[in-house]
Amino acid sequence: MPRKVKPLTDVQIRKAKPKDKAYVLRDGDGLELHIKPGGAKLWRLRYRRPDGRRNMLALGRYPDITLTTARKLAAEARALVEQGIDPAEQRKAAREEAKAKAREHDQVHNPPFSRLFDEWFEIKAKSWSDANARKMLGRGRKHLVAHLGDKPVRSLTRDDFFAILECIDREGHAETRNRVKQMAFQIMDYALTKGYRSDNPVASITNQAFSKSKPKNRAHTTDPKALRAILRDIERHRGDASIRAALRLLPHLPLRASELAGLRWSEVDLKARMIAIPKERMKKERPYKTFISSYVYEVLTEQYERFGGISEYVFPSQHTMLKPINPESLGNALRKKGYKDTQSVHGFRHTMMTLLNEMGYDRHLVRIQLSHRLENETEAVYNKADYLRQRQQMMEDWSQWLEALKRADESELHRFVLSEPVDDGPEK
Repeated sequence: MPRKVKPLTDVQIRKAKPKDKAYVLRDGDGLELHIKPGGAKLWRLRYRRPDGRRNMLALGRYPDITLTTARKLAAEARALVEQGIDPAEQRKAAREEAKAKAREHDQVHNPPFSRLFDEWFEIKAKSWSDANARKMLGRGRKHLVAHLGDKPVRSLTRDDFFAILECIDREGHAETRNRVKQMAFQIMDYALTKGYRSDNPVASITNQAFSKSKPKNRAHTTDPKALRAILRDIERHRGDASIRAALRLLPHLPLRASELAGLRWSEVDLKARMIAIPKERMKKERPYKTFISSYVYEVLTEQYERFGGISEYVFPSQHTMLKPINPESLGNALRKKGYKDTQSVHGFRHTMMTLLNEMGYDRHLVRIQLSHRLENETEAVYNKADYLRQRQQMMEDWSQWLEALKRADESELHRFVLSEPVDDGPEK
């Protein structure tokens, strides 16, 4: 017959002092108070699992758990054993369930940065051109997701973002740093809007700690002799038909590489001699229209005779009619001709802007023709005119000037030297 244990009293428990070694005060039916050398008093319940094995269950610390509460918890545990339930296993299952619910809550209310980026990108990409979306996706994954991907949104600090920007700045890529900072700000602003955070940690990062960004001026020439050589080399290009045609149009059309390479027949009206590109394909996300000159019309007509009925693209890839040429192929062709430091694809826009200004055309018309934003922001909001008719004659004159320069003899080049160059600055 087991020895009867005298129940504990509150006075007895309060007066119990720690000793050099841990010792136990028993209350009966397996309930014990373990007193540690450091003074901690811990409730424990000795019991047998439903399978007969002995076990001990922690019930809490005295005085947080009083004698009365400890007895109640012990009674509940014994009742579970009588039902064939192990209270320790039940507690473990409850903890796992609580952790799972916490993880589920965090996934909804405190997602990892990688998922936040995907959410933000999916929304923003709807208003971007395919080329711009690919560029933004690559930039975000390389500079942000690669470093912050697994971190919960709420744990991100100013220092997390500053370290990334500082590293880019040390490598001398000020423009990339600014673009990454802008992207990070927008992403965390989205987190703020969604309620994932109550602040934007990127907002307090200024450019004072970084090197000053220098405007990029793409390689281009306005020298008549150099420009004539480039025009003639393009005309003599004997590679892929689509690349040759796109190269021929580069000096005549103020389109960026991706805008020109991805030109669709649905965007070209040969009868009206008009090109109309939707905003989704334009860098500045504004629709663009322009009349085409006689020279451009001739090149486009030749392309239509080749591919008009078999591809939706004006410059289809030589590998498949379902895709356009790669914009990079235009730059590669110029570099192979030796113009890496003389004339880039984007540089033709600089060349056109500078020379049209030198020819005396209205700077306002030139900026609209190149799809630049207007210098006066207020005017940009209210003035939606595209001045198509005025620009039509300007582009016809431009093409004729280029063609005349291409055919000119050495002795005639002096006629193409314009006034002192007036560069309208970097792209905006």
